[in-house]
Amino acid sequence: MDLFYGSKMNCAACHGGLFFDAPAADLLPEQRHGYFNTRQYNIDKMGNHPPESTGLFSQTGQSEDMGRFRTPSLRNLTATYPWSHDGTHLSLEGRLADYARGGRRLDSGPHQGDGHDNPHKSNLITGFEMTDAEEQDLISFLHALNDDDLLVAPNLATPFCVTRRGVVINEPCEPPFSLD
Repeated sequence: MDLFYGSKMNCAACHGGLFFDAPAADLLPEQRHGYFNTRQYNIDKMGNHPPESTGLFSQTGQSEDMGRFRTPSLRNLTATYPWSHDGTHLSLEGRLADYARGGRRLDSGPHQGDGHDNPHKSNLITGFEMTDAEEQDLISFLHALNDDDLLVAPNLATPFCVTRRGVVINEPCEPPFSLD
């Protein structure tokens, strides 16, 4: 918890809300909306993201919003795998390594680039050094934000049918309703 809230890793600057899903109150007014560019991509060294994954830019058309995504909750984090806005992080260790580096670096493929040098990056993502023990301590803290009872509480489950690969996985359920 000390690492999460401390100035070294500064996780709480973006994940400081009641459900670890909102920016801390002491941020600048333009940062309080909860959208941040965490340096996932830097295609063409201009800060661009894959066309299907441009973030707030898709709504505003403003270049400074390229790659800005809303801060997600960290509650029940292990149930939301894979991570990042586009699901490209398969481990918490990998995601944390990118934050420590100050941005993700892709050396090959269609989206290659160094997110550390993204011109639209949030100034809150500065990078940091961490020991293996600190990494494991932070991951243990993130796991402590899980509530396994909440995940299976029948009174909190969706009443609507959920399908995976075309098969309903939560019967009995209500079919989707029509707005017609």
